[in-house]
Amino acid sequence: MVVNSLFISDVHLGTNGSNAKKLLHVLKTVEMNELYILGDFIDIWQIQAGKMKWRKSHTKVIEEVLKISEDIPVYYIIGNHDEEFRNMAPFQLRNITFLNEHVYTDLKGKDHLLIHGDLLDMFMQDKYRLLAHVGGRLYDGLISFSRWYADVRRKLGLSHFSLSKYAKDKVKNIAKVIGKYESTLTQYTKSKGLNSVICGHIHNPEIKNIDTILYMNTGDWIENDSFIVETFNDGFKLYTVNHNNEIIKI
Repeated sequence: MVVNSLFISDVHLGTNGSNAKKLLHVLKTVEMNELYILGDFIDIWQIQAGKMKWRKSHTKVIEEVLKISEDIPVYYIIGNHDEEFRNMAPFQLRNITFLNEHVYTDLKGKDHLLIHGDLLDMFMQDKYRLLAHVGGRLYDGLISFSRWYADVRRKLGLSHFSLSKYAKDKVKNIAKVIGKYESTLTQYTKSKGLNSVICGHIHNPEIKNIDTILYMNTGDWIENDSFIVETFNDGFKLYTVNHNNEIIKI
């Protein structure tokens, strides 16, 4: 696959749930002119909590990003799980530029707001910060159990089933939370004088129009293994990597 730009977010390197091997496959397979990482690439929260689960595949992803940055520009939009970088931004490491937000101009000359999204999320406000940290740890535990459950199903010859994704989808008010997030983000985009946004944070891959705003969420590399590309002829497209390591359009 050859594209103009590749957009990823919420890789959460350093956690048990990170599907780094799938991302590594994408980084090695997709040819691009620019790479955009929209936050939560390295999960510093888990590292600070002493819960780090670092694997060789996590190191290989970082090495591949550094290798890519030798040939093309890489932009790192900072998120909440890697917020330690936020007070230093903007700054540059080799050919990687760290920013809190950015405006991306596509091949047609249209501008798009790039942002992780946490700064507009009510659960990331100071009074909810502890709740967000605790929730993040519980979520990682659920991911670990879900992985074990999936392994058992596979050994029994049953189809793949993500227990964590099922539990998340069944949370009664999840649709309201996502809707509120999307609404807040689109309003913020309007306030910037733009009509398109590419973000991450809520792990819900999506490309859709909300009112007059084109809303694009890259998803994550925990459950959805999804990313967005700007193609040369057909605009922005959303892809995922399935359990056979095949890149397919969502």
